Amino acid sequence: MRQEPSPDILRQFGLSAPVLRAETPRASIWEVDRAAGGRAALKLYDGADMGNEATGVAYLQQCGGAPAVTILAACTDAVVMDWLEGPSLGDLARAGDCAAGDLALAEVARLLLSRQVPGTGLRPVQQLFAPIGDYPFQSPEGLAAQEIASTCIRDLEAGRWPVVGLHGDLHHDNVIQTAQGARAFDAKGVAGPAAYELANAFRHPRGCGLHARDPEVTVARARAWSAALGCDPGDLVQWAIAKAALSMVWAGREAREDLAVIAALLRAGRSAGL
Repeated sequence: MRQEPSPDILRQFGLSAPVLRAETPRASIWEVDRAAGGRAALKLYDGADMGNEATGVAYLQQCGGAPAVTILAACTDAVVMDWLEGPSLGDLARAGDCAAGDLALAEVARLLLSRQVPGTGLRPVQQLFAPIGDYPFQSPEGLAAQEIASTCIRDLEAGRWPVVGLHGDLHHDNVIQTAQGARAFDAKGVAGPAAYELANAFRHPRGCGLHARDPEVTVARARAWSAALGCDPGDLVQWAIAKAALSMVWAGREAREDLAVIAALLRAGRSAGL
């Protein structure tokens, strides 16, 4: 268990009674009471700063609230945000209603894009994809996805799509369905095309692999999600394939689950003419 928040950090933000609720490799999340009333989440980062999560906090701050979690305060190595009570969209999907989770996620994406967060100061998508060109893919799916990813980045740099501020990791398990409505959290804060915003969601929710790999579901998602994002469904499928390939690069292996998602995306693109 990580060390409790220091008295100084609690006093700085007007917080008390910290209870550890979750841990990540770089941070701990504490449920706290606010002197102003109500509860909040205090995320404490190891080290002197937030590392690559700083742009995610900046993005959420610029969203200014719903459907993003509200950032109440922040410093170099800590952030205070609203406490989110309720199941994630992933939890709801795993309980049996995957289709409803997909539609709810589309609405969250639509509302986030309507905030018109600028891409300035956020991490460029092409920077994320820098390692993908040199990765030694072995499978046909991996090699096809690598080529698609390279094409997406070339087209992005050529100005095919306008660059906007994005959550950057928007999927079912990063949205909590609260009593006040859905709230997105754990943003990465990237600058890229709208079609990238739900690219990673094709691999989710966790534990619903059969749903995610169903070609009919893939086509339905591409059409509904692209409508919410205001982009071409074919572009969304291409970015989803690219993101699945990038996830394998980050993991250092060609995971069977990701290859199956790529195969489903490729089939959906061919069969539906996306």
